[in-house]
Amino acid sequence: SLVGAEAEASPKSIEQQRNLSSCYNGAGRMNRAVGNLVAAKQFFEKDLGVIDKLCDLYPEHPDLPIDRAVAHFNLFLVSTSREEELLHLDMTLEILDRLPADGAQQVEQLAQRARAERKHHGHRTRPLLRGHSM
Repeated sequence: SLVGAEAEASPKSIEQQRNLSSCYNGAGRMNRAVGNLVAAKQFFEKDLGVIDKLCDLYPEHPDLPIDRAVAHFNLFLVSTSREEELLHLDMTLEILDRLPADGAQQVEQLAQRARAERKHHGHRTRPLLRGHSM
């Protein structure tokens, strides 16, 4: 894809890498919506890989932790084992718990969903929609 080619040409460009991440996330959501969970999981894993690299390169960027939490939550939604589900829920909550308490509605919504899933494990919900920061 054009976005992928641009991101590969500029691997440290945060804007291009976030565009690539958003494309992977969208492809994951689309595949999950049509029931192709294997492909959805692959795209969500690619999304998380891009976000993890960006978090390493830009640790002070304010939107990246939220992107990372959403990526983990989406991977929870397509997990194939209880261990995977718990790993991704715990990572989602760990990331959200470290964010400054600025009252952001999106963060609170994700935190509530992740805590509810962690508490009442087993019920699947829709993946979160995310542009650049959910």
